[in-house]
Amino acid sequence: MADQDPGSPPPAAGTVLRTVLVVANDPDMRIYVRQCLAHIEAIRVREVADAFSARKTTADGIPDLLVVDVDGEGEGAVSRLLGHLPALIDVPLIVITDERRGTRAGASPEAHAAREVVLVKPFNARRLCTEVQRILHPDQL
Repeated sequence: MADQDPGSPPPAAGTVLRTVLVVANDPDMRIYVRQCLAHIEAIRVREVADAFSARKTTADGIPDLLVVDVDGEGEGAVSRLLGHLPALIDVPLIVITDERRGTRAGASPEAHAAREVVLVKPFNARRLCTEVQRILHPDQL
């Protein structure tokens, strides 16, 4: 598990630090997402490879945002993750996938639109940053 670059400047006094949990079994994808998000202020990026590691990480607190790379596993990967961690069911979600499809079984289209973003590979790093900003810091857009 890794936190954001230790060389990043600390947040300004009174700034609320938001946590982004990146779940991706591909270490290169975790690095890429962390580098994409490195310039966004007032966030802390945590990285894990799987649902088991995510469970250990969330023992320290529920993240403000999940970024999940389903790596060709489709709906199953997100369903398994949320099945292991029901406390995360209401956490906003960005899914990185190889194909277009829904991800949260049983969720209404309105819930998908409001709380979930799907990025299809290859995805634009700027779009990832924009979506993270929109979810975590909507007042700064």
